[in-house]
Amino acid sequence: MGFMNNNGRSVILPVLSGANLSRGDLSYSDLRGADLTGATLIGANLCGARLERAHLHGATLIGAKIVGARLDGADLSKANTSGADLNRSNMHGIKLCEANLSGANLSHVNLSQADLKGAIMAGARFSGANLAQSDLSCADLTRADLRGADFTDSDFSGAGLHEADMTGASLLGADLRLAKFLSPEQIQSAKIDKTTKFPDYIKVTWNGRYGFECKEEGKRVY
Repeated sequence: MGFMNNNGRSVILPVLSGANLSRGDLSYSDLRGADLTGATLIGANLCGARLERAHLHGATLIGAKIVGARLDGADLSKANTSGADLNRSNMHGIKLCEANLSGANLSHVNLSQADLKGAIMAGARFSGANLAQSDLSCADLTRADLRGADFTDSDFSGAGLHEADMTGASLLGADLRLAKFLSPEQIQSAKIDKTTKFPDYIKVTWNGRYGFECKEEGKRVY
């Protein structure tokens, strides 16, 4: 299978599935629909790469540079992208279920309608990211930076939010009923509306159209 590198030259990789491409320069390569299942891309440069609908199930992308890449509809289920830099990448409809994104930089990415079920995202940075209508059920967002991120109509069922910074995050229409470690302080710092769903132990009292007060009543879910 061939792709174009950043010099506009065609490069032939006969086998991509399971290939070791660690620290390789794949910047601006055309890898749309490529099969990179189980590939090793530790520290690889994938900045600006076209990876729409690519298959990266179980791939290892620890510390990879994937800034400004296109990963719409790609499958990174169970991939390890810990510490990777995905700043400003487009990842609409991507599959990241059970992927490891701990410590990754996902600031200003488009993750709308993403499948993040069971993903490990502890300490990841999502500031200014778009995660509208995403599935975050059972995801681990411990100490994640969610400042200013858009979670409109997203599902947080079973998601762990211990010490996650939700300042300015949009939770309009989000389902937080079964979220874990969620505190009134986190909600108070975020943007909510009357369609946002909360756990039973959190009571929200509205003061006018936009003002609200949030307090804990009953046993918190851990």
